Amino acid sequence: VTFDPNGAITGITPDDEARYKKDKHYRKSFDMAKQSLTRCAPFDFLPEDQYEDWHLIHVVFDPRNVDLHF
Repeated sequence: VTFDPNGAITGITPDDEARYKKDKHYRKSFDMAKQSLTRCAPFDFLPEDQYEDWHLIHVVFDPRNVDLHF
């Protein structure tokens, strides 16, 4: 996840784009995580003076306990 200095999300991309395109379970999990992050934005509590430390955050979403409803 990439952010601007105000904590707004500027990008969310999957680690494995090829898998995202071909694996519906991976795609659904990623889309759920993306939606969750987007709903929480902006992350305006992040300290602007430490922007270089948090402008890019690698988020790990574990869908094992999520009901995906296919």
